Amino acid sequence: MKVCSYQSVFKRIVSQRKDFKVEEKLDNGIVKKQISFTYPIEDGKICCEDIIEYDDEYYRVKEAPENERSGTIVAIQDTDSLSGHPIQNLRGTGMTILQYANIALQNTGWGYKNVPANTVDIRNITEDNTNSMKMLEKIAEVFWVEIEFRTKEKRVLFYNRVGGRIKIPRFIKGFNLKSLDVKTDTYDFYTRIIPYGKDRLTIESVNDGKNYLNNMKYTSTVRTAIWEDTNYTDAVQLKNMAEKKLGELAKPKITYTAQIFDVASISEEYADFAFGIGDEADIIEPDMEIMARERIVRIARYPDNPEKNTVEFSNRNISFSDMQKKLLAASDSISNVTNGKVVISSKVDGLQGTVQVAVNSAAPNFLSSGRAPSADKWQTARYLEGVGVDGTVNRHHYVTCSTSGGTKAKAASLAGFALLTGARVVVLFSNANTASNPTLNISSTGAKPIYYRNSAIPANYIQAGTVLELVYSGSYWRVIGDLAQYQADELKTENSTLKAEHDALAVRITPVVLYSSTLSASALNTWVYASIPSLKDWKEVRMWLEVGDADCRYNTLTREHTQICVSGYANANYNGMVRASCDFTNTRIGLMVRSMAGWNFSNIRIIRVEGLVKV
Repeated sequence: MKVCSYQSVFKRIVSQRKDFKVEEKLDNGIVKKQISFTYPIEDGKICCEDIIEYDDEYYRVKEAPENERSGTIVAIQDTDSLSGHPIQNLRGTGMTILQYANIALQNTGWGYKNVPANTVDIRNITEDNTNSMKMLEKIAEVFWVEIEFRTKEKRVLFYNRVGGRIKIPRFIKGFNLKSLDVKTDTYDFYTRIIPYGKDRLTIESVNDGKNYLNNMKYTSTVRTAIWEDTNYTDAVQLKNMAEKKLGELAKPKITYTAQIFDVASISEEYADFAFGIGDEADIIEPDMEIMARERIVRIARYPDNPEKNTVEFSNRNISFSDMQKKLLAASDSISNVTNGKVVISSKVDGLQGTVQVAVNSAAPNFLSSGRAPSADKWQTARYLEGVGVDGTVNRHHYVTCSTSGGTKAKAASLAGFALLTGARVVVLFSNANTASNPTLNISSTGAKPIYYRNSAIPANYIQAGTVLELVYSGSYWRVIGDLAQYQADELKTENSTLKAEHDALAVRITPVVLYSSTLSASALNTWVYASIPSLKDWKEVRMWLEVGDADCRYNTLTREHTQICVSGYANANYNGMVRASCDFTNTRIGLMVRSMAGWNFSNIRIIRVEGLVKV
């Protein structure tokens, strides 16, 4: 860890530090990182605005309190050359994310990389008296992307979604999950949503005359949210999206804070357990009956004390108010009137087409009245995500596939469909798929394999009634998102096994006392018994048996091996042979002395029985 002044002059190496912490958090689409630690003053002061180089990142010190003996610093990623670079007037019309990125980063010394984010959509952005950092935040808001900074490289990374490992990491209690705290709240909680689309489009026509949707699974209390997105012109699609949003809003916000053991950093053997900010991860905590898949939104690592590492997960990445703000920012940026022209933007065959309609001599009346001439049909039909649109009829992407489960070749029909790269369909599968390597043929345009995470979707992943959103990549139909329910069922089964193994392990580590009295015989070759009712709940126990002072130890008995024979031989004058039994069915233990010399019957006895493994 190297320290330089704000003028980039080397000051010293940090060789002594305490409570060193590296934090990452995902904040409204921006990945933010900071470090903090305490150091001895005698090593040399670290001041505000000093630059610290650590792990291929530059951090700028923003807090530096100190006392007689030590100082403490808090340093954030050094993006000052972005926040300190002014942009006085921005008037962007019909531009892509990369065009705006070029403007934001011009003359800053920074570059960008798309890994990947949507480079096709265009937006209009108008900003006055801003700076490069605020403009990047605006880009994230308007284009619905996420951003990460590489400060040493001076590079901005744009993502559709940060994280997203192919192998979902898992945090399992007793392995890499040490403890888990759960916080639940309903501050941002709604059970009713009233959606509006373009031109105040509502859903009454497709929702039994009601302009709202309810979700009362958690409570019957009505709490209403109004959601508006002018991108929607079809009532069915507006209703479907509103149902999805309400499904998230109608449940309490749950935040999991986990103290973890980062096994992936110790050995490549555990590479599948590696994780990072933005990743979705499985949380398995049998004692709390928790099995969930949530997104990692905060990580605190302590490189010098990794046992203190924590990870925060959340089922809500953004509040409804912030979601509404981003939706409005995105929709407001889509259309604008400038230079006497109306600019209309739409996706065309996976490309962004801009149709500019010149305003002729009627422009003064048009601009003053706020009214536009009407048209019944587009001059040229266009394909929107694979569905032909000319303005004469409503179109949608929803189809039903009724192909039997055992048939590999699935088929469905969608009016106006063309198999184009970027084409999208939403398919309701009436039957559970049991065939390997299934294909999908929409409107006889050709059977294409259904892929999930870069390979053919496994048999049984599609259950009866499953609705999948698919996009055509040019070779395959690729599933959008995760097949959460089937994976949850798999996890539930796996978790049951893990819980049983965990319980068995826990019992072996801490045996349960079932009997702590004394059982001894009074005659040779005669069984004596002691009743232990709780034996019916166990399948493996251990018994402390003493044969004089020659053999005193625990002996293990199971439902398969219920008797033992033990010989104790001290010398020719003191010896004995006994049999002991554990009758799990009749819930009793037994003892019989076969031979004995020198000792009394009281010297041969069972004094303790402990449960090891439950039934």
